[in-house]
Amino acid sequence: MNKRIAVVTATTCMLFASVMIPAVSAEGTTDIGAQNQVKAVAYSDALDKLDYKGIRVGGLSGLTWDKTADSYVAQSDNHGSDESRVWFLGKDLHNPSITRDPVTFTDVNGTPYNGNTTDNEGIAVLPDGDFAISSEGIPPAGRNQAEHPTIRIFDANGRQKGELEVPQLFDINTPKGQASHNLTLEGLSLSPTGHELVSAMEGTLKSDVYQNRSDARRFLVYRDDVTGKAGQWTLVKQVGFHTVPGLDISDIVLDSEDSLYVLQRSWNRETGNKVALSYVSGLNGAPDVSGVANLNDPKNASEFVKSRQIGELDKLPDLGASAKPGAHQANPLMDNYEGLVIANLDQLATPDASWHRGDGEYKAAISIISDDNYSATQTTRILDVEAEPFQKTAAGFDDSASGRLSQYVTALGRNDRLDYWSANGFSDGTGTAEPIAFGGLSSTAYNRKLGQYVSAMDNHGTDVARLWLLGNDLDKAAPTGSIVLTDENGTPYNGETTDDEGLGVLPNGDFLLTSEGHPNAAEGEHEQPKIRIFGIDGRQKDELPVPELFDINCRGQAVHNKSLEALTVSPSGHQIVVGNEYALKNDSPSGKDIATTARRALVYRDDVKGAKGQWKLVKQVAFKAADVNMGITEFAAIGEDGFLVLERSWDQTHGYGIKLAYAHGIAAALDVSDVASLSKSADSSFLPVTELADFGGKLTLGAQFKPNAQYTDANPLLDNFEDLVITHADDNGRLDLSLLTDNNFDPTETTRIVNVQIDRSVFVADPSNGDGQQHGATIQRPSGAGLGGSTVRLAHTGAAVTAVFMLAAVTLTSGLVLIAGRRLRISRE
Repeated sequence: MNKRIAVVTATTCMLFASVMIPAVSAEGTTDIGAQNQVKAVAYSDALDKLDYKGIRVGGLSGLTWDKTADSYVAQSDNHGSDESRVWFLGKDLHNPSITRDPVTFTDVNGTPYNGNTTDNEGIAVLPDGDFAISSEGIPPAGRNQAEHPTIRIFDANGRQKGELEVPQLFDINTPKGQASHNLTLEGLSLSPTGHELVSAMEGTLKSDVYQNRSDARRFLVYRDDVTGKAGQWTLVKQVGFHTVPGLDISDIVLDSEDSLYVLQRSWNRETGNKVALSYVSGLNGAPDVSGVANLNDPKNASEFVKSRQIGELDKLPDLGASAKPGAHQANPLMDNYEGLVIANLDQLATPDASWHRGDGEYKAAISIISDDNYSATQTTRILDVEAEPFQKTAAGFDDSASGRLSQYVTALGRNDRLDYWSANGFSDGTGTAEPIAFGGLSSTAYNRKLGQYVSAMDNHGTDVARLWLLGNDLDKAAPTGSIVLTDENGTPYNGETTDDEGLGVLPNGDFLLTSEGHPNAAEGEHEQPKIRIFGIDGRQKDELPVPELFDINCRGQAVHNKSLEALTVSPSGHQIVVGNEYALKNDSPSGKDIATTARRALVYRDDVKGAKGQWKLVKQVAFKAADVNMGITEFAAIGEDGFLVLERSWDQTHGYGIKLAYAHGIAAALDVSDVASLSKSADSSFLPVTELADFGGKLTLGAQFKPNAQYTDANPLLDNFEDLVITHADDNGRLDLSLLTDNNFDPTETTRIVNVQIDRSVFVADPSNGDGQQHGATIQRPSGAGLGGSTVRLAHTGAAVTAVFMLAAVTLTSGLVLIAGRRLRISRE
């Protein structure tokens, strides 16, 4: 009897192929955290333990649509001496049945393949009706017997016509083979255009395992339209993919030339099958990993295609399904799902109103089939689910790998390679000590004496304060070690005694670090934000004077955890500029809160007449943030007279906001040290500021939300950006910077680097001749719109929150990077 269970009967219906199926209601679905984009619709056990003309229908391990036969087809897995077959299931997966005799696959001589000579898994039907079949090798091969996984081409009658190239790396028990028995070419799919064929590895290659991490898989990508080889299937590249931890790939289905769904599953005796669905995009632009020796090696973290888990099928409602006695399935709807097909692929290509979700996306109807392994405790089942295709229209986000952010700023790309160590910690590789927690990167600078970029770590409980060494190329950033920070007596600082934020490097290699004060100070307790100097060995050497006005409580006007955040050293090494994250209370109209855009920066020089070699506070300068809620997280010097400013905001509804801006005119700026309140100051008292870019727009650079992320309605690129550092400047008027995030040691946040490029025509000439003094001409403003005011701002273009980078004038000889550090703490802490 055909048992078809629907979630709920409804008046609205949705298409599955040419059939009407009751629609899933909101009450009949379970969202899997913030990442779930899959809903259970219905299932059918009509094919379970079915006999057709004396042949048992079972072991169905692949599922696809055969346009030539006008039928869905599923192939059988190996089963002893049974012949290898493909079954025709009809046009209606709502009521599947065997509609005709199966096709038996034979070799070129007409000898049938069987379960002892091939282990067929993946299936695709080519435009001319030929079958492409992936095989994991010869099933009964001994432990040391060589196996050669294959992708064979059969004609519509089942006779073999040819075979595709499979690299020797994918062989089993051969000198060059790194695959494992029964864990090879499992998934196979053809693109809608018919020109791209992709095969997926079930398990990882032995050579891709790194320190017991084995979630890397490889896709083999073939095309039949390569120049000079039209009509021939040519292997064009291998692509790296991260599976859901603990799961193996069982099948894939392409929904475009550039994207696909990946079915993954595992099994254990106690809880049965876990099944997950992931979505991959950017296949065409993904790097070719053919020459990568070990994909799981952290240095290759950027070599993977973009993907996101979109659902945990084993956590869906069971729809009233039952498991066979002895199955031990935690969710009785689950089984050994091994094949999938998009039932409404044509509708997705040319969507009609019935499929429109209302925000520029269209639902994908996916049918998944289980391989019962010819076992009495397993079920041949077709499960129908509804999933998001993630193909954005103009109304959605732009997943391009690069793109223009504004007139002056272009995003060059993103890499999340450092997030590997945030998830796993840093180990010295000896295995003799527990990994050190890595993350909370709040500021980065290049130390020429060490020949490496160095990042300050934000406070983290009782963890010792340290500087992380990241190598000499942020595109390949990886922690190589750390420097522990201590007081003058050699006692380490830790997350309960300092809150380090801004980092700079002096010409002799010494480090400058700002601290916002004592992190655990009780309410009302006097806190003193600090600017300390540390030797290259991490021991404190000195401290810069900080005006009492910047203290917290007592006679100070700063607010706990919102004080000295940003720091930069000028290219000459003679000037330091330090910025407060938020306003001082005395600068607000009420004099009691920080509700104002006014910000102060402290300017120090070591070449003051009569005190050369000593750092002297020479002035305070004022500038305005983009918004009351924008916190200043970092500066980067542009000559002696200007600086870039990173601003960041956060709220509980939308998450983060990031902006980049440029401030200049330090030499001629009014010294506001004696100004009691900036709330009454004229615009001329503030440095000119030009906003350069708002990162809260549509460009995602392919970034994705972490599981359980809180803000999935915002741009997933945005995170807690806390630092910027110049990385390169060329002779063509462009400046390169990198943005880097502080993940707050939070698994829902990402340690990320974003590279951007700035057109230096926005900067004005430096009038100071390197001595910090005004010479000759007065301040010039950048050309462009809004030049009449002291502050130029662009409109905020997205619902997401905002942070700003400000840039000052001068010709640069090095590049800049933004590091997202600590989360804005206005309302979270």
